[in-house]
Formats: sequence, C-alpha cells, structure tokens
Amino acid sequence: MRDVAFGLEGLFPADPPSLQARRTMWEGDLDLFASHSETRGPGRDITFLLAHDRSATWGIPGAPALRSLIIERDQYAGLYLFSVAPHSLTALGQAWLIARGCPREPILRLPDGLLEPADDATRALEEQLWSSGDGLAVHDSWSDLPATWMIVQDPAAEVLPVRVLLEVPDYDAGTYTLTEGAFVSVADAREWLEGDRDTPMPQPPGPGFTERRARAASARSPHTPDPAAGPCRERPPAGPDASGGPGRSR
Repeated sequence: MRDVAFGLEGLFPADPPSLQARRTMWEGDLDLFASHSETRGPGRDITFLLAHDRSATWGIPGAPALRSLIIERDQYAGLYLFSVAPHSLTALGQAWLIARGCPREPILRLPDGLLEPADDATRALEEQLWSSGDGLAVHDSWSDLPATWMIVQDPAAEVLPVRVLLEVPDYDAGTYTLTEGAFVSVADAREWLEGDRDTPMPQPPGPGFTERRARAASARSPHTPDPAAGPCRERPPAGPDASGGPGRSR
C-alpha cells in the first residue's frame, strides 16, 4: 500500500469542521487505496483519497475502517478544507467521492493485493452503488469477519425500502461476493442477519428497480466543488457513515 500525505505544510484550517476532521486523521494510520488530485485555480488544488484506517482495529468492534477524504488547499490564502467520511463498503466510499466531484476512473482503480469481485452480480451491484451518491440512509453496519453488512434505506424503492448489503470474503479464492436483500422494515432486516442466514435474502422487486435507483441518483444534484471558489468560501458537505470494511486486504 502507498503512504498517505495530506500536503498541509504551512496551511491552516479554514473552519472548525476542517480542524476537527483533521484531528481525527493521522497520515501514518492510513493505507492508500486510491487518490486523485487536480488544480482548481492559481494556488488552489483539491485531493480525493480513499484509504483504510488501521487505527480502527483498536476502536469500536465492527466500526467502519474505510475513509473517504477530500482536501482543498488555497496556498495564497494559507488555508485548507478537510472533509472525511467513514464507510463499511469500498463501493460506497468511492460513491461518496464521486458524488463530490471526483472522476470515476482514478478512484475506482484499486491496488493489487485486494480481493476481487467474485462474479458479475457483485460487479453489477457495485456499479449501482457508485451511482447512489448519498442516496442510501445507513441504519447500521458491521465490518469484520465473517462478513461485512449494512442495513440501509433506499429512497428510490417504492416497496421493500430497507436493504441489506452483505459482503462475504473468500480469502482462499482471493474474491468476495456482494449481495442485496430487500425488507419491509429494519426489524425484519435485523431478524434475517441475526438468524443462520441459510434462507436467501428477499430480492429487490421488479425489473425497473435499477432504473429507478439510477433516476433517483441522477435527480439529486451531486456536489461538485466550484473551481472559482477557494477553500475559505466553500466546503464539501460531510456524509453520514455510510459505513468501511477492513479493506478486503488479504
């Protein structure tokens, strides 16, 4: 894994949220999965980062360990904006960054050595999640062996709006599967997760489900940082936990 460098030498936080977010992150604790940087004007640039936070190992059991970060720097003003969001699933960490103006290609390009999608169904579901932005409201999540799961609310779903996202690693094969189940309520979702999980999850209904979710995601206005605005004028909104698994590292 590559080391993370925030590039904040000589800069000061532009606002209290940036100071607080920066205090929660230490470069030495992060393993970089993907990044993208670009210039936003004279003396201004922005960096998008997806990383695994090793310090989560000593935190609350099952808590998200993936971090999505956005750092905006204004060298002339001597200021920076710093935003961070935790995630349980890599695809949702990527989606959070994409929704805030990060190009898809660099942030979807993960390093060698991580587990790979096991099948086309996993790839298709991740493709849906990349377009979800902040559209999934997270009720609960767990990031640890034997599986990572999330209970989320899908506002694009007309029926069975509560969804379970379940990621199961296969370290011998070097792969993982990601599946989705649809439930009437959070209680029903918890009941399935707390059972033996031998019964297949109810599938999202209707052939138009994917199209409805895509339309709902496109209807939301994703936050794209204004190249004409420096860090002291605008900050990218932080998202809810979206969730972070242990990075699927072998």
